[in-house]
Order: sequence, then structure tokens, then C-alpha cells
Amino acid sequence: MFLHDIQHTGLSTIDTSANPGLQRWKFATKGGVSSSAAIGADGTIYVGSEDENLYAVNPNGTQKWKFPTGGSILDSSPAIAKDGTIYFGSADENLYALTDGGPGTVTEKWAFKTGAFVGSSPAISADGKTIYVGSSDKNLYAILDNQSDKALNGTEKWAFLTGNGIASSPAIGADGTIYFGSGDFSVYALTDSGTSATKKWAFATSADVESSPAISADGKTIYIGDDDGNLYAIYDNETPSTLNGTQKWAFATGGVVYSSAAIGKDGTIYIGSEDDNLYAVTDNGTSATKKWTFFTLFGFLLNASPAIGPDGTIYIGGQDDNLYAVGMQSPTPTPTATPTATVTATATATATATATATTTATVTGTPTTTATASRTATATSTPSPTATATVTETAPATATATATATATPTVTATATATATATPTPTVTATATPTATATATATSTPTVTATPTATPTPVLVKLKISPRSLNFGTETIGNPKGPKDVTVSNPKGSKKKPGLTVVMEGYSGAGSPYSVTNGCDAPLAPAAKCTIGVTFTPTASGPQNATLTIIDNAEREPQRVKLKGKGK
Repeated sequence: MFLHDIQHTGLSTIDTSANPGLQRWKFATKGGVSSSAAIGADGTIYVGSEDENLYAVNPNGTQKWKFPTGGSILDSSPAIAKDGTIYFGSADENLYALTDGGPGTVTEKWAFKTGAFVGSSPAISADGKTIYVGSSDKNLYAILDNQSDKALNGTEKWAFLTGNGIASSPAIGADGTIYFGSGDFSVYALTDSGTSATKKWAFATSADVESSPAISADGKTIYIGDDDGNLYAIYDNETPSTLNGTQKWAFATGGVVYSSAAIGKDGTIYIGSEDDNLYAVTDNGTSATKKWTFFTLFGFLLNASPAIGPDGTIYIGGQDDNLYAVGMQSPTPTPTATPTATVTATATATATATATATTTATVTGTPTTTATASRTATATSTPSPTATATVTETAPATATATATATATPTVTATATATATATPTPTVTATATPTATATATATSTPTVTATPTATPTPVLVKLKISPRSLNFGTETIGNPKGPKDVTVSNPKGSKKKPGLTVVMEGYSGAGSPYSVTNGCDAPLAPAAKCTIGVTFTPTASGPQNATLTIIDNAEREPQRVKLKGKGK
């Protein structure tokens, strides 16, 4: 289940302290994997992929079975009931319930159709008879299962309408209260009254609430992040009851908080922010104190949610392609003395084209008993880019023979004769070390052309939702869509005020995709705009593309994957 349990504590009960961090296996799908995995009682791993399949993977990394849906499985993570039923959502607008029948066998128990993309992860009631899930059609749904009248399974118990799409995954309190956020700038607490939902309270924020709530151990505080950059603590189950649904405190970060909080055994709250920090926060009652921050340079945590191991280690993924483990540092191994030679190169290139540079370094020397050699070379590569590199090598060595080392790296090249090189430009040098060696390195740098009259960049991180559009299979010549991509400019905070972003246009989405650009004007803080994409297949088979959104915000351009198939 997403974040471990229905309270979304993110706290594992399994001891992972003996895990050495070595890869046991990897399982390849045919699309990106942003869904979090869930593990069944028998060790089967269930995970969704952008290739539109839910996979069941054996503990040894082999495929048990796969279940195809009609759309990508993006953020919806599977939830597994006590009876083994697997629940998950898909971009084809369905919530699915599956039964694992063993190797090669999976049965669809039922599918419940909502009115839009299901990116929310489902939550299961304590009695296993109700499944709660949000949809981009603005509703939180309660869906029946495990009923004595089996005809009711997979049917709607009730739907609670909010003012915008729901990406937040519901958490369930010990008393059955359902907590979730909505794109209508609100956090909701609902009571399941049987055939309907009763709003217990709604807490207003100043931006979309896409984070999922976490519930304190005593059930009296709800922690949830917001696109306005705050982590909110909200009262519930308090005396007097007038406190319920009111702000306990707000902790400001420097960026959008899409991440969902995890809570340690000591009550510390951990949450990621788009300001590239993982925060550890202490709840002091009516205020919050920063315990520490862990900064990942250009980590861009985005929607990564932390998880806590039983030894207290905090795990969180970043958009820099890393999984971080934060805690006590591992002991530093005792170094082994090995004669080495290191070459370090620094290259800076600015251009309006793509250039290829080939680096060749040749060293020729006369064997001696002991010698020290050093070399420095400066080179300029053409045409368009200007690349300057300074290379210095110092190689103490003892040799009476001749050695030859050849390496072909992209960024780092290591020769067999214990020489490490990181060159980028074209360099030719001759020196006299203790051995005869030849090192050859080839690299191909790519320089991206910079548009003329580019507006001054601003320190704003736009939010793009969704990051991919899947149009499924459509008849050749028949248009499908439009599907919208929403671009949101954060409101900012006192610590980091919002700034207007210049929307410069888009590129990359040609036939069979057509675009209606609603993001053609400056985007003020807290404002949104939409780009509509329509798919009209021109041939049979997959027809994929990338929509590139150009602006003057940080880390531009932003990209959205487009997938469709013609028939």
C-alpha cells in the first residue's frame, strides 16, 4: 500500500539494516515506472508501468504475469487487500480489482469506470469492503467489494464531488475518517455514512493539494504538503471539536510540496520539497521546528515521498536519477595503496549548434627506474563551439617494461595502467614518464542552440501536470482529444516571493499531434494555463512524440511525453 499503511506513515516494520545495497536483479518493462511497488504476502511484487501493464514479478525477478489496461499506469500504486485482491488505477479512467491466480494467471475481478484519469492510489477500509480512490474527474469514490451480494462488488457506494481533480491518495484514520487533498485548494475530512459521504471539515490552502495526507500516531494531527510550499499540520479529534479542521501550524519550504510526509516513531515528520531539500520537522504543538535539512544539488525531488526503515534511515528518490539513503554515514573503508595517475579536464562550451570533438592523448617515454612526469595541454576545438581544456597529469611510477593502455569514454576514461582521464576537447601532449603508454579517448559533446532574444531567466519551478498523455488506440484519421496539460506557476511565499514567467511557446508536437496553446502570455504567480493536445493517427502502430514547453523558468524546457497508437 502507498506509504505502507492506511495512515500513510511510511514506516516499515521490516529490518533492512543488513541490506548491503547491491543490485540483485532488474526487471524491464516497456515504459517508465513511476508507480510505487507493492509486495504481496508470498513475496510477489506488483508494479504498474507507462507501457499500460500491471506486472506481477516473482521474488527472483522473473515475470509471473502481466495485466494490460487501456492507458498508462503512472502515479497510482497498487493496494493489496488481506484476501490478496490487487487494486490500482489507470489512465484509461478505471480502477481495477485483480485476483492473482499464480504463474501466468491473473483474473479481472471487476473494473470501475470513473470520468477521467485515475492517478490516485487506492485505500482499503479496515473491513475490506470499501475501496476509496480519487479521480481527475473531481470525485472521491467509495467502491464496494467483498459484499455478500456479489453483484454489488465493483459498484459505486457513493461519490463526493470536489472543485477540481484529485491526485492525492486518501488516508484513513482509526475511526474510519477519510482524509485527502484536491486541486480545488482544499484538504477534506469525510465520514463514510453508508450510502453517502458526510463532510466532517474542509481546510483551505492557497494552491493545489496534490500531496497525500499522513496521520499522527494519536490520530489528532493530519500532515499534508501543498503546492504553495507549505507543510500543514491540521487538528482533528480534538476537544473542543471547534479546533477540528483548523491550522495547528504551517512550515514553509522554498518550493512546491508534492511529496507526501512520512512520520518516524519519535513523531518527526519527513517531507521533500521542490527546493531540492528533504526536511525533518519537529511538531512542537502550536509550531514546527526544522530539525535538519538534506540538500541534493539539482535533486529536484518533485513528487518523491520518503520512506523510513526500521533502523531510522530515510529513503527518498530524486529527479537526478538517484535514490538517497539519509542517516548515519557508513564507515569509510581503509584505502589500499595503489600507484595511480590522474588526468582531470575541464571543458566549457557555448554555441548554437551540435558539435563533435575527438580527443587523442599520446604519451611516449623512456623506461627508467623511478621518474615523475607532468604534462599540461591547452586546446581549442572548432567549428561552432569553443572548448578550452587544461590537463595536468602527475604520474610517479617505477617500471622497467613497456605498457600500452587504451580507453574510450564519454566522460571518464580509465586506462589499464592505472590512469584515469576525464577529457572532453581535443588534446595532444608528449611527456616522458617511467613507461611507454598510449591513451586514446573519444568524446562527443552536444551543445544545445540558444534562441535569440531570450528573456532573463527567473528562479521559478513551474509545475507541469500531467507529465505524459496517453491517447490509447484510435482509428486512423479519427481525432481523439483534446487532452490538457496544465502549467502552474507557484504562488511563492514570504521566504521566496512568486515571479512572473514568460511563456515563449512550444515545439516538438507535430503530426499526428495538434496543439491548442493556451500558454501564450506571461504567467503570473499562482496562475495557470493549459495546452490542449489532440491525436489524429496517420498510420497503424505506435506514434509517440514529445511536447516541449519553452519558457524562462528554471530547468526549462519542460517536456511532456505523448503516446498514441493507430489502427
